[in-house]
Amino acid sequence: QKSKKFPVLVFIHGDSFEWSSGNPYDGRILASYGNIMVITINFRLGILGFMKPSLTEHDYGNNGLLDQLAALQWIKDNIQDLNGDPNSVCSIGQS
Repeated sequence: QKSKKFPVLVFIHGDSFEWSSGNPYDGRILASYGNIMVITINFRLGILGFMKPSLTEHDYGNNGLLDQLAALQWIKDNIQDLNGDPNSVCSIGQS
């Protein structure tokens, strides 16, 4: 028997890329109300995540954005193992 795959909502926190994390955002109520999976992610912030200008011609200084892309790709590639639907992933954020 195939188990139901749940739609996935990925929350990306804001706060001007200087501080905070996805940890304070509890998605349990939203998940139960919408019958969805809610995932929050963390990424590098401040100088480690968004250093400008870049130090080399091959380093673009946006590691925080690259972290977000890596997290979204990991979710897309692996969410089916957690009963999530990789074809139904939506990302939202807050600023």
